[in-house]
Amino acid sequence: EREHVSFSLDQTTRKTQVELQDIKQSNQQELETVQREMSEAMTKAAADHDMRMRQLSDQVGGIHDVLPVDFFFEQASISSVPNGSGSGDCQFKQPLSGKP
Repeated sequence: EREHVSFSLDQTTRKTQVELQDIKQSNQQELETVQREMSEAMTKAAADHDMRMRQLSDQVGGIHDVLPVDFFFEQASISSVPNGSGSGDCQFKQPLSGKP
């Protein structure tokens, strides 16, 4: 009887291992699908954002990008760079539409 119990446990263990492997493969495929869909959605959203910004820029005669000038590096790995004063927060670049 002990051999029968041992044999049954071995079968159950093998069956469980196969099921776990199937679940692992299924989860991996689902993860890859979700990652691909997310990447595609982000690419589409970025393109849509760019298109809308250009349309808005054309409607209002140009939009300026704002670039932060002062940075605070206390938490950054480049802490040897001195912190900004905070007095010069923004600097304007060329308009998106290329118009001055």
